[in-house]
Amino acid sequence: MATADRLVQRSDLDMVYLIHRAIRVEVNAFNEVVPALTFSGQERVKRLVDWYDFVQRAVELHHKGEDAVICPMLTAKRPEFAEDQARLAEQHRQLTTFMREAGGALEELAQATDAEFTQKRDETAAKFHTLKEYMDGHLGDEEDKSLLPCAMLCMTIKEMKKVERQGAKETSFSDLALLLPWVLSVATEEEKKSMGDVIPWFIMLVYRWFWKRKFERLSSPLKAA
Repeated sequence: MATADRLVQRSDLDMVYLIHRAIRVEVNAFNEVVPALTFSGQERVKRLVDWYDFVQRAVELHHKGEDAVICPMLTAKRPEFAEDQARLAEQHRQLTTFMREAGGALEELAQATDAEFTQKRDETAAKFHTLKEYMDGHLGDEEDKSLLPCAMLCMTIKEMKKVERQGAKETSFSDLALLLPWVLSVATEEEKKSMGDVIPWFIMLVYRWFWKRKFERLSSPLKAA
């Protein structure tokens, strides 16, 4: 069987698992950082707002690709997946709501007075906790019960490459400048090597010279002590 015609295996889906890992890292980090914020560190809150804007956009782009391309393809190949497709689409809608509510609360916290800061911080922390609980369940569903197990049953390498090309076309260069370092930041050395073997050399060169530094600067408020 030609490589393009074989079904995808777990290793062929590394990028999806890496994106899920990056999402978990970010959501977990916000859950740890937000409850400890103080009014004296309000400048950090404003920078957290800027970074969260990217995280939210990255998650929504990821879900858009699943809803518009991957899930319809799987349902076309296995009609019984239609129920999973509907459930995942509803989870994506709910996560969009939770993410926007958490982001809105974070923006309000950045503008809070000293007198109201603690209450708004606790309200914001509660929204991020809700987001984490729902996100954990959703990613577990996709990885263990629905999307990825189904992909390994019926999606070919050729079809996966088509999905990847379509996703690349719909990703702006400015988004790629953060998405690539974001994913690489949670990759193991072996995973980075594998990605380096397939990503065009000039993209990796720009990543090393410019994008990695930009990513580290923008994400730094989430990692600051």
